[in-house]
Amino acid sequence: MKRHYATSVTSPAGTLAAAPTVASLALEAATLESVQVIIPPGHSALTGVRVVRQDVTILPWSPGTWLSGDSENEVWEIGSYFDAGDLHMEAYNTDIFDHTFYLRFNLADDAPRALIGPPAPQPLPGLESSGPPTDALSAAALLSR
Repeated sequence: MKRHYATSVTSPAGTLAAAPTVASLALEAATLESVQVIIPPGHSALTGVRVVRQDVTILPWSPGTWLSGDSENEVWEIGSYFDAGDLHMEAYNTDIFDHTFYLRFNLADDAPRALIGPPAPQPLPGLESSGPPTDALSAAALLSR
């Protein structure tokens, strides 16, 4: 099942990148397929946002970097599994006005771990009622039918 979560983070004026606004994400354990980041008009590249797992920046994928811009609407493919509570957002704002970023998280369920693996063996056509062969010679005879 796929789910879409919309959220936002507002960073007050004068918030430095060294001490960003931090906002938690209430996402359950699932595969994060993609993140849409909307930076409305007016940010003028004076702001930045990123998605972080513990101390590792996930979006953008480079330590110490931020998504910055003005009138931006980008979708970023992620395709990684995260546990509930793993992710949070950080934002800075060196402008004189408060600014808000809008993010949409697209999640998908993983297959249950017990179901991952090769499929169960299926009987050969015509052999369902005859039972398993008792030796290699009878198996070859049955397969040659």
